[in-house]
Amino acid sequence: MGKSTKKVIFKKITAIALSLSMVLAGNAVSPNSAQAKAKAPKLAKKTVSVNVGAKVNVKIKNVTPKKVTVKVKKSKIAKVKVKSKKKLIVTGIAAGKTKATVKVKYKSGKKVKTSNLKLTINVTEVTATPVATAVATKAATTTTAPAVATKAPEATEVPAAEDTSAPEATPTATPVITLSDGDEIDNPELDLPEETPKVTLAPEQIFDDGEMRKDMTSLELTTEEMGPGINLGNTFEATLDYDTKIVTTDPTVFETAWGSQVITQEVIDGIASYGFKTVRIPVAWSNMMHEDGTYTIDQAWMNRIEEVTNYCLKNDMYVIINDHWDSGWWGQFGNPDAQVRLNAAARYRRFWQQIGETFKNYSDHVILESGNEEIGQRLNDAVDEHGYSSNSSNRTGGKLTDAQKYQLTNQINQTFVNVIRAQGGNNAYRHLLIAGYDTNIGYTCKDKFVMPTDTEENGVSKLSVSVHFYSPWGYCGDNGSTVNWGVDDLEGDQADMREELEPATKFVDAGYGVIVGEYGVCVPQHNNIPKYFESVISICKDLKYLPVLWDTAGRYIDRNTGNMTYSDIAEFFNNLTGSNGDASSEFVTGEVAYDKDVWDVTNKEPIFSWEGKWYKNGGSGMVGDDKSTEGKEGDFVITTSCSSPDSIAFNSWGYQSFINLNWSELKNPHIRFEFAGDPGDAESNTSAGALTLAAADQPDGTPYLSVTIDYADYACTDSVKNAVAVPSLVGANFYQWLYITFADQPIVTGIYVYDEE
Repeated sequence: MGKSTKKVIFKKITAIALSLSMVLAGNAVSPNSAQAKAKAPKLAKKTVSVNVGAKVNVKIKNVTPKKVTVKVKKSKIAKVKVKSKKKLIVTGIAAGKTKATVKVKYKSGKKVKTSNLKLTINVTEVTATPVATAVATKAATTTTAPAVATKAPEATEVPAAEDTSAPEATPTATPVITLSDGDEIDNPELDLPEETPKVTLAPEQIFDDGEMRKDMTSLELTTEEMGPGINLGNTFEATLDYDTKIVTTDPTVFETAWGSQVITQEVIDGIASYGFKTVRIPVAWSNMMHEDGTYTIDQAWMNRIEEVTNYCLKNDMYVIINDHWDSGWWGQFGNPDAQVRLNAAARYRRFWQQIGETFKNYSDHVILESGNEEIGQRLNDAVDEHGYSSNSSNRTGGKLTDAQKYQLTNQINQTFVNVIRAQGGNNAYRHLLIAGYDTNIGYTCKDKFVMPTDTEENGVSKLSVSVHFYSPWGYCGDNGSTVNWGVDDLEGDQADMREELEPATKFVDAGYGVIVGEYGVCVPQHNNIPKYFESVISICKDLKYLPVLWDTAGRYIDRNTGNMTYSDIAEFFNNLTGSNGDASSEFVTGEVAYDKDVWDVTNKEPIFSWEGKWYKNGGSGMVGDDKSTEGKEGDFVITTSCSSPDSIAFNSWGYQSFINLNWSELKNPHIRFEFAGDPGDAESNTSAGALTLAAADQPDGTPYLSVTIDYADYACTDSVKNAVAVPSLVGANFYQWLYITFADQPIVTGIYVYDEE
């Protein structure tokens, strides 16, 4: 699913800690040490070799420079970027040889000196077998694996019509990348990072017995053991823009970037109290990955995922871990540049080598999933110069044909199985979840999708297929406008649901498990949600599938307590599982939770006004044509006037605004917005999509009980000024702040609040 809030916290304690450690160790710096002469700087390598499109790091040794500049003699062959004062990044552009002069200014005693260091760069074309080579032969010829595919849409995407055309021939001009069955990253000049000691969890933090039941099949596991499931959505797969990502060292910064609170044992205990037996943890592994070409996952990030996994294991739950959206790096697989495609293969292998090793000794309560919705059509997504999806104008999209995307999907899944099985231990028998094509049932059920081949001993008994279900999208989607389901014709709607889900039984018939890794209704203000959940779960049980509810912060589970946000949903799951989770919430799902009253306030005076420019950021870190690299509110918000400055706050990444006007004392508050540009033009850079209003306990807090309003319902014209009702729950109990955000990236120039006279 899609993206949400951004929040950045920088902790600047490294220098203090270093100084303190020196003192404690008896190495305090003497008053005269600053006068000592420094050794002359030198490069760790005087000559480097790099492939076209690849990168190599070069370190500056002996000094911490005051300034570093680089001049490359032949810039068409290579470029050199000063990554930090002690690190250079060399990128191969075209085959050939060139030299670079690295000018280093540094302090020696009381003087500032300059050294000119020489670097020779050899750039070669990739002619050898790719970083990854073919493994799909077995998978392509297997006769037991069914094929499947219907895309469960990403947050705002409408499912594409099913492709009934014959597979396209693969043109020789566009080679399909093939994935290696055993090769390591093939780059002799790879500058590996300094080893960071692995910090493992303390024994008291691990709640797993390591038991792997070799005779337990995936079909038995999904139908008899795992029970109802739920996602920790918009949490560990939350991402930040590239420039912030590469300097962020605190895992909780990512964890809270899209509106979630830090996940605690209490939250997981609360989820378990409603009878949930399975937790799916979507993860963006690139968040704290070393951007040096080694694809090394920072140990702090790995430890945090392992820690939350153990919160679940303490409750005897099952945990599914995947690589989820992850800033859209998957588009590298289809990139026209062969080296970019090879880098994608290397990244994928390295990720699962590291993840698999971390969980190798865990029991069969830990399930690994090969990917998410991105394995399929989105292998052609455009990526920027860093290899990620962004709003950069410098992006390149893939040109893989339909047949190539299916072939590549099969190869990616086969590599996943091969990497995990090669690690031995419990991973030789671990249950693996294979991402369907787009995780879409219709597309995944095509013969072009082939389940990977497992070891001869396992056969098909340890594999399941992952599909998603958000149908009808108008009812289930983030901006869904179809409020009612099952009201006019419940039996007919349930029959349609069964018809869409049923094709995946071909996998069950072949001996595989089927996990509906995501289902849900993303707008809780729609009617009949408990009946929709009941229908999905009942039909899935009948078809021998395991359904896993998609949930994000502030939607169904309160991320502060682990309690259900809505009493009717709490009662539904309690009744379903025979549990006794807290059902005391005063809120229930349904359209009545929000009054869609709209006022024309052309002749009314506001009780609150803010004017200026709020660049609602869409995740790129862009402020107009400029880029913010520090995440400061002032970068995204320019205030020219405000009637009550203490009553409004903005997220430091431009994602939300928050207003507190003592809402409970107002009779019938409504809110209006003005924009720069043409907010109704969906193709423009200033378009305003759906408006989201929610309650929050503080500025930058988690959104609760959100409502979604289409642009057409709150849009203003030259002659009509529309104001929409502020949700009545704002101001109730501790919900004192109105949370405001928009889809897309409008430039908001005015916010006005009105009340009855």
